[in-house]
Amino acid sequence: MEYYGIGGLSPMAYMNYRKSLDVKPDHPENIRKENWSIKDGKLIEISKQWINPAAAINGRYTLLDGFGVTGEYVFAMRHPYAYDFAGEEMPNLDPVNIHLGRAGIFWNNSWIQLASQLSFIRQTNYKWRTQFNNPNNETDFTTVFVNYDVQTLGWTTDMVLQPAKRLHLPRPFSPCKIRVTRTTRSTRSLTTERRSTSASATRRRPVSAT
Repeated sequence: MEYYGIGGLSPMAYMNYRKSLDVKPDHPENIRKENWSIKDGKLIEISKQWINPAAAINGRYTLLDGFGVTGEYVFAMRHPYAYDFAGEEMPNLDPVNIHLGRAGIFWNNSWIQLASQLSFIRQTNYKWRTQFNNPNNETDFTTVFVNYDVQTLGWTTDMVLQPAKRLHLPRPFSPCKIRVTRTTRSTRSLTTERRSTSASATRRRPVSAT
């Protein structure tokens, strides 16, 4: 388990995560626009504290000489990083949950070492943001905030054959299936000038993590 805290100053316009573009800004003076400067805005104090829990359990049981079953499960939670607070609006504060589980068999003797496992990995609410430019106006672009739910199901078999002394023949085999669920939300159009001034503002007074 981890205690995680963030504190500092940031020129935010929206103090809550916007699920709609119709929300009015809490601090209109911090709306980024052409020729905007941090001198025209207001620094808002940010203070967040979270607990990031983590847990793991694993087991191994031998059924016969050199042959048995094995399993493992790992869970971890992560909250937003300091750089997520550098924009003009409060980021999505929902945690990222990571689940990993696997189970399979093992078989070891003088001529073979084999481990075959079915693995499942899932990560919820992975956060990312990207930009798309207007092809008719290179100074106009839109920032799109993206949340991913990703999961992978795979079967991995590792086998090492030793038919003779000092002769080892590895045989890995790993088919898998990946599924990605994407939810997007876009902001209004920005300008190149707005992007450059916003970047310089966050560099002057960055949000710090403790």
